Amino acid sequence: MATASRVITFRYLKRFRCIADQCEDTCCGNWRVGVDDDTRVKLEALAARRAEEPSKYVVLHTINEQKSWAMQRAENGNCAMLDDKQGD
Repeated sequence: MATASRVITFRYLKRFRCIADQCEDTCCGNWRVGVDDDTRVKLEALAARRAEEPSKYVVLHTINEQKSWAMQRAENGNCAMLDDKQGD
């Protein structure tokens, strides 16, 4: 039997949208950013269009026997979706 997870978050995070290279900071650096199933499917489709492995963008985590999808991080800890325009 699956158990529901409870997530506590700040209200402003519901309105958050990444603006990528327009951002003055790397707010997602070293964060584990969760991914819902709809977004995971979109990221896997993006990887397929780019002939890349889906694991470049999403990774399955297991914490306390609970599995969840999250954005993959680059070697520097930043979100894998950031490109060279953003910087470190």
